[in-house]
Amino acid sequence: MSEFFNESGSHWRIMANAWMGLTLFVFTLTIFYPELSRLADIAAIIYIAVLSIYAGTKECNRWSHYHTSRHQGEISVIVWTIFIIVLIGANLWFFGQFEIPGNLIAVYTAVLAIFAVTQKSKHLFAKHELKCKGVCPICGHNIQLADVKKEQEPVA
Repeated sequence: MSEFFNESGSHWRIMANAWMGLTLFVFTLTIFYPELSRLADIAAIIYIAVLSIYAGTKECNRWSHYHTSRHQGEISVIVWTIFIIVLIGANLWFFGQFEIPGNLIAVYTAVLAIFAVTQKSKHLFAKHELKCKGVCPICGHNIQLADVKKEQEPVA
């Protein structure tokens, strides 16, 4: 069990992905069963909390030179964007016969905000490492140039 809860924070990624799937499912159910809106609220709050903890842990690990994983936050943004586009399209197709949960927009906005902050942090860190020229003045970590180049390469 201690391997699951290690310094890498990978358990938060697993939990964030699981809560994202559950939250998407609950929002889908809420469209057909509006009485489940309270359950959607609860799932949304937990999902955003877990996602925030995961993103914060990942960025703290990055700035302490511990972060090495390449999990892309873009995937979550794409999944949520497609989900909302499909719901809007379906609602238009069915002439507004169902209501899109209002808190869905709040969740989507929070996901976008968390993604934007982590992307800015990632770019600031890349600039920071270039200025370090081998040794981080903050923590004294020896930065390998290969690590800096990997951080800057765009992912295809």
